[in-house]
Amino acid sequence: MSHRMWKMISAIGLVVAIGVAGCSSTSPTPTPTASKSQPAAATPAPAASGKESASSSGAASSGDVTKGKTVFAANCAVCHGQNAEGGMGPDLRKIGSKLDRDSLDKFIRDPSAVKPGTAMPKLPLSDQDRGAVVDFLQTMK
Repeated sequence: MSHRMWKMISAIGLVVAIGVAGCSSTSPTPTPTASKSQPAAATPAPAASGKESASSSGAASSGDVTKGKTVFAANCAVCHGQNAEGGMGPDLRKIGSKLDRDSLDKFIRDPSAVKPGTAMPKLPLSDQDRGAVVDFLQTMK
């Protein structure tokens, strides 16, 4: 491999290492805080039985679970495992029965806004790719 390729791989590895250094083994459910100086995060609603065409945060449902699995493999599996079984990040195999589409979308769009202190990085996914990942995760029940 060329020197440039090695530099790129090293940079990607560094970004991944920084992003996952503090991954916890808990689910991405917002955790209320006892601090009076900071309001507690709202608990997401349970999974909805119907499929929405778009979440309020912008990711349209692509209906393409296969694309979502591919995007998950490329962006999420390093922490959550190829089959969402967990690793440095939490096990997501039943996340679709725990969080509704909108809650998943909001968390993936900006993890620290939903769960301050989370080790999950904010990923640069397009609305379409994020929507496909949410569609894939909604099948995990």
